[in-house]
Amino acid sequence: MSIFDNVTFETRTIKVNSKEKIEVTLGITASDFRDAIEQMAKSVFDDNDIYVSAFREFLRRYIIIKYFTNVEVTDGDMVAIFEASQVGTWFSEIENIVTSLPVWAELERAVDSQIDYILASRKNSFDKICDKINEIVGAIPDDFNASESLSDVKDVLNKLSDVDKNQFVNEVLDRHKK
Repeated sequence: MSIFDNVTFETRTIKVNSKEKIEVTLGITASDFRDAIEQMAKSVFDDNDIYVSAFREFLRRYIIIKYFTNVEVTDGDMVAIFEASQVGTWFSEIENIVTSLPVWAELERAVDSQIDYILASRKNSFDKICDKINEIVGAIPDDFNASESLSDVKDVLNKLSDVDKNQFVNEVLDRHKK
């Protein structure tokens, strides 16, 4: 038998009120650790892929309750958890326990790294402009002959007029500086 078999995490009990108690787990499984990172990193962006710091705080509280306590929650409980966590001291007690765990700092660093990766791998304005130009160029027939088809040239130039010329030049200059 190995020391890695049958790992059990210690718990602490927090009193919510005179009737309810919450068990706080002082550890997290590897699969829950991965799921928490993925959920937190992906859910901090709105429908337009813009980072929203408020979402991170909602998720942070949700992750603490979902993965470090015996409370059963669903994704739909996120706002309710955020609001309920402001009433009384029960959540701050849980939060103090969880955030003092070494694994919590590791989780936060991993979330930051995943968010950085998501942001770095996104297409920027220059990439989008290049995609648009490639799309236009790809639509030019293989047998295109400019001397015989001036109207086709005009169509291509008209399509290019949809691209913001100042933005295009600025993006090219910015890329060249790097």
